[in-house]
Amino acid sequence: MLKKLRVSSYFKGSIGDTVQVSLKALETYTWLVQARFEYRGLRIRIPYLYRDEKTTRVYFTSYAPYPGSDLAGSFAVSLEVLKHCGIEPEEVFLIYPNINYVRKEELDHDAMWILSDCFATPKGNTGRKIFDVIKEKTPDLDAVLSRMEEAEVSELREPVRTSYCTKRETCRYFGECFPEYKNLPDNSILYLNSSSKKEKMFENGIRYLKDADPDLLDSNRIQYAQIMADRNGGLYADRTALKHWFRKIQSDPVIFLDFEWDLYLIPPYEGMKPVHPVCNQYSIHIADGDTIIHREFLGEKDCRRELAESLLRDIPDRGTICAFNAVGAEKIRIEELAEYFPDLKKPLLALTKRLVDLQVPFEAGAVYDVRMRGTYSLKVLTSLIDPEHTYGELDVSQGLEAVEIHRLYEKCEDLEEKERMARDLKEYCGKDTEELMKLYYWLESLCREKE
Repeated sequence: MLKKLRVSSYFKGSIGDTVQVSLKALETYTWLVQARFEYRGLRIRIPYLYRDEKTTRVYFTSYAPYPGSDLAGSFAVSLEVLKHCGIEPEEVFLIYPNINYVRKEELDHDAMWILSDCFATPKGNTGRKIFDVIKEKTPDLDAVLSRMEEAEVSELREPVRTSYCTKRETCRYFGECFPEYKNLPDNSILYLNSSSKKEKMFENGIRYLKDADPDLLDSNRIQYAQIMADRNGGLYADRTALKHWFRKIQSDPVIFLDFEWDLYLIPPYEGMKPVHPVCNQYSIHIADGDTIIHREFLGEKDCRRELAESLLRDIPDRGTICAFNAVGAEKIRIEELAEYFPDLKKPLLALTKRLVDLQVPFEAGAVYDVRMRGTYSLKVLTSLIDPEHTYGELDVSQGLEAVEIHRLYEKCEDLEEKERMARDLKEYCGKDTEELMKLYYWLESLCREKE
């Protein structure tokens, strides 16, 4: 970003800097980077600040491809703190990645970033002026800080549960605010999927899914499956729907695929765009009759070509390829590889036509077990199928942990340690496709059972 702004000489702020340190720096430098300011105990950090005899400008940053006006509130608070420190910018800009930029051999910092005095719309068009929106969002900072200073812990009100507490993802403080919910039964009405009325049902004395008020439901297939699972003793399976779904799968062989990747804000390799991933690992389990074959790949640095070629060798030229969230993950990763390597495009895209998503029966409400508690991630599902063999047994048990370990693996010079990390990474990725296989056979067994 410094190159985008043509900045060569500047003051770099540090954690713990006082306001006086930052203001003193302005006497020597026209550019401040990551400078700290404070007003009545409220500390802020300004990414880039420019001031000369004629003007003062602030540059905020965002890593989102289309930063919108929802950022204006936090920007307004920062400008108010600056104002109380004697700094009033005349202009405000936003720097964010240009997702249409494709890296050549050398990184073009100017083309990589967009510098604008306007927010972007969700479709990537130019939105309103940043300064205009900030003016509308500017708070009465003194009033807000006074209320905060006057507040005492003993005066805090009891938490009120709303739909926002569990919207999309459960709030990280949910367990602290509502400890009574920690021991909810699996069939609690509060696990009702995508429902804005479940709290109302709970308040009305409805405790279980099986007793859900029909007038407060959203006519959603997953909700129906949840209610029927509770009424049927814990499991619901629409076997007709499952059998129809299984018609998409060509048996013998059935292939199970999982990728691991790292995400890069700044494209490190030629042909990449900002905020794009690099696949560095995959695991494949191939079920051909009674024979199970496992194949895997673990690469380093720019291993895209090597991975693509290995993938085409390792996947049989016939059979269905199963993945979990295939449309949102594996399909996209393969399409990216096809874009990078035009000579491999045809065989790579042929793989995407054979993909089947094992998540579909659950998101379509064809299967529900009350122990899922309203979610259907792969880890949740397989912990129900085989509770004795979970990811907790592994040294690497989470996707983000695998990313961190892989970064260390690439830099590691100790061969013994590097081998250990490689083993852990392969074990984790291999676990994913092994669990996919278990999930597939479990769904298949449900089809064979009688209603």
